[in-house]
Amino acid sequence: MITKDSNRDIHHHPGLRERKAAQTKVALMNAFLEQLETKKLDEIAVKTVCERIPVSEVTFYNYFPRKTDLLSFHLRLWSVQAQWGCARARLEGLEAVRYLYRTMAEGIDRRPHLLNEAVTFFSWNGEATLQPLTVAEAMAAFPTLEGIGEFRSVPIPALLRERFEEARELGEVPSSLDVDRWLPAALTIFFGAPLAMGWTGGTSLATEYSRQLDVLLESMSRDEHRR
Repeated sequence: MITKDSNRDIHHHPGLRERKAAQTKVALMNAFLEQLETKKLDEIAVKTVCERIPVSEVTFYNYFPRKTDLLSFHLRLWSVQAQWGCARARLEGLEAVRYLYRTMAEGIDRRPHLLNEAVTFFSWNGEATLQPLTVAEAMAAFPTLEGIGEFRSVPIPALLRERFEEARELGEVPSSLDVDRWLPAALTIFFGAPLAMGWTGGTSLATEYSRQLDVLLESMSRDEHRR
């Protein structure tokens, strides 16, 4: 099951105003992420982010009422990019699940401080409420990824749920599996492993993700066979 938006017109070509707005939002996000490489969230001034584009603070708040909305925007873009990667590689079910975790691990390896800050925020607060990504925003963020505008942004819990449900349909996990019952454990791994690795060090995050997913899948199978 590829998470495309069936309501989108894949031949839609955003207008100039829409493209410029999308480019500004992506530029603000990138400027913010650069700051987050070396600073904590509460140390970053909106004024400083705006000066790097440059745009006014009024423009910033028109797009992002709170600084934390930039983190949500970033994760929504990650969701679209990850789904594009799954579709391009024709990954389904558990292969797609593992790809999502592996892709997040690669992102954290590239920007450990940035993504650990995001993981900490969203593990406590959930994802901020934003409008779904537009075709123009996806294309502005990933101009070289052909067809990226076909995919809709999906919150991480829903994205993982869809992939585990797909694995059940494919017979990769027990047909009786209650995905919602196991979703909290999958999310605990997704959000908790990066924090734990930051405290304890050890193997790579990709390796730790893989190990914990193996344990989770074994527990799913064993538990469902006992029921």
